[in-house]
Amino acid sequence: MSAVSSIRGVRESTRAEPNESPVLSPTSMTITPPRGEWANSPEPLPMPAYASRALNPVRLAAIEHHAGRTILDAGCGNGAYVLHLADQFQIRGIDWQPFDTWKVRPELFSVGDVTRLELPEDSVETVVSFECLEHFPDPGAILRNFRRICSRNVILTVPNCDITAGMRASLLTYYHYTDPSHLNFFTLDEIANLCEKAGFRVGVRSLINPLDLDPLLGEGYDFAGPAGRFARWWLRKRQRVTYQLTCLVVAEKA
Repeated sequence: MSAVSSIRGVRESTRAEPNESPVLSPTSMTITPPRGEWANSPEPLPMPAYASRALNPVRLAAIEHHAGRTILDAGCGNGAYVLHLADQFQIRGIDWQPFDTWKVRPELFSVGDVTRLELPEDSVETVVSFECLEHFPDPGAILRNFRRICSRNVILTVPNCDITAGMRASLLTYYHYTDPSHLNFFTLDEIANLCEKAGFRVGVRSLINPLDLDPLLGEGYDFAGPAGRFARWWLRKRQRVTYQLTCLVVAEKA
């Protein structure tokens, strides 16, 4: 059964009442093959980082605190959030290729193109999209379609690409700048403004996922012995800038 079938198999307490936003129906989505270089690949492009990505506690808390009862995870990857929340919410996931982890609950997932979701207006209360918008040439169009699809809000994250003065002076940047599939590079202000332009009202905007500096410091400095351990402790205590890897936005449909 497709993930866009009428939602079944969830607890009675999470079933939508007639006056709530409609759930996904079997004919509500047009499934289309992915476009671009991935579509021309003779076999699915290996994406080990995506396939093994685990639940992030801050992203999970954002869903639990802000999402409605019906959720579409657009660009769900391995489906970690869909599988974890399936007994609490009416949630389904869609991505451009299937993942082995979907086999646990195949009825929760569909293969499709998140840039061309042909769902009815207000199909779900919340659209979740984590680490997705940076991969597409027109993220504004995707957000406008998310606004049409959702009746309540969007919850999304993108990589933080705000380079500090110190990073520039040291010729350093974030690792996600090296991902060749990234077409957009957002700061928190930029992704929040894009949501506003798409017709949302941003309620939560935050930088999350602090960068762990220990590996870099351990590579550059000798922290052996008591003096080294003290130096590492002292540097941690004196840190005044936290380098955050991710922008989180929760935005209400205006």
